[in-house]
Amino acid sequence: MNSRKQATCVFFSNGVGDHVLCLPALRALGEVLNGEFVLAYPVGPQGFIFDDLKVHRTVQIPFESGATFEPKVAASLIGKVDRFVSLTSWMSPSLSGLISELRPTWSLGFFPEFQRQIALDFGIHSADLAFQIPRDLTGGLRLEDFSARIPLPEEAVRKAIDLRIMMGPGTRILAVHNETRQRKMWDAELFESTIRAFLDSHSDFVALSIGMKPANFGHDRIIECNGILPLSQSFSLVAHADYFLGVDSCMLHVADFARVPSVGLFGPTNAREFGFRLGPHITIQALGGMEQIRGSQVSAALESIVENSNQRTVQLV
Repeated sequence: MNSRKQATCVFFSNGVGDHVLCLPALRALGEVLNGEFVLAYPVGPQGFIFDDLKVHRTVQIPFESGATFEPKVAASLIGKVDRFVSLTSWMSPSLSGLISELRPTWSLGFFPEFQRQIALDFGIHSADLAFQIPRDLTGGLRLEDFSARIPLPEEAVRKAIDLRIMMGPGTRILAVHNETRQRKMWDAELFESTIRAFLDSHSDFVALSIGMKPANFGHDRIIECNGILPLSQSFSLVAHADYFLGVDSCMLHVADFARVPSVGLFGPTNAREFGFRLGPHITIQALGGMEQIRGSQVSAALESIVENSNQRTVQLV
């Protein structure tokens, strides 16, 4: 009698922020599948996000661009599997080719190419959309039960704590981040002037500017961490801040998972789908482009979240 366990591959690919948003779903799958699955995701520096997963093996797939990769290469890295589960909210010829190469006896995902198809509902939060996959396998699961802070390397945590100690007792930290696709970024001059005005009103605050591109604020209480830190260290600084100000990006999701009281700025993307899901926040949702958000509105939101750090508010502008 053949008692071989069925092998499962769980596939995911999207931006770094989406890796954060799918974390509850992957944690739940770890419990549902008892860790007996191979996790396949794109090559990149974001692998530490999955460090606390209950998983048999992880595989990093080399992507060429967008949703394009070589199916035969991916299949050889994954190996033989009986079941294929996809958390991706997109379908591509490469993904179809991978399914053909693997030839699973059963598959689950959001498109007709899968044996079992889940409704692709962009009207719910992206984290909840991904969570539909484990919930389909085991009813009654709650996303909140799998939404602990993002695991961070010990060294990254230690450096963030060391920075807080260096700031001295009583100093509060505002992490700020304005890097993403151009259409989702707020005006750089408004962003800087708003931070400066906030610091002028709060002598006990220091701002940490987080990002990949160099910055030049030229302010003695704006510490520019841009372009000099690995991703895990930037995540850790945001997760250990007292407050966060930023746009729709991976750092906003880090702040949310760490329950850092935050102000988030949204324009062309919908905060209902990509905004805060777990922590306290004030969301400013422009009904058009980011240019509709005024500095006075962001300043007022910062003052409000500092005064009442337990609120969950959405402001339409």
